Amino acid sequence: MIYLNIGFLHLWKIIVPMNIAKLLTLFAAVVGIGAAPSAELVYPACTSCRLYIPNAFSPNNDGVNDEFKPSPSATCTLEKYQLNVYDRNGSLVFQSIELDKAWDGKFRNEPAPSATYYYIVQYTYSTEDNGTTTEIANGDLNLLR
Repeated sequence: MIYLNIGFLHLWKIIVPMNIAKLLTLFAAVVGIGAAPSAELVYPACTSCRLYIPNAFSPNNDGVNDEFKPSPSATCTLEKYQLNVYDRNGSLVFQSIELDKAWDGKFRNEPAPSATYYYIVQYTYSTEDNGTTTEIANGDLNLLR
């Protein structure tokens, strides 16, 4: 959310996505009649940790998108991590507590079929106030062969 304030007047409140880790305060020039020619754009600090989670992969050994692995943003320090991948019947086909361990598209050492799978990622990260926050991300994943 962005607030535009000129002096004591609260002019606009705009909701925008905040995909930048830290933006505190930005000053911008405003042309006004009889008012100070300045305004303040206030961005609340964003303290969440975002994961990039692909929605498809193709484990065909061509060197492109051969594994499924969520990736945290550069500003994240993960303390705990767990990835579970399920098939359409709800059977667990892959599990990892190591961020560097990716799913190679195999189940019981055999190639899993092309299908839509479901993932749940639970992760805990450090916050700026030396605390921790736990979040859960989930969604669909397409395995393409």
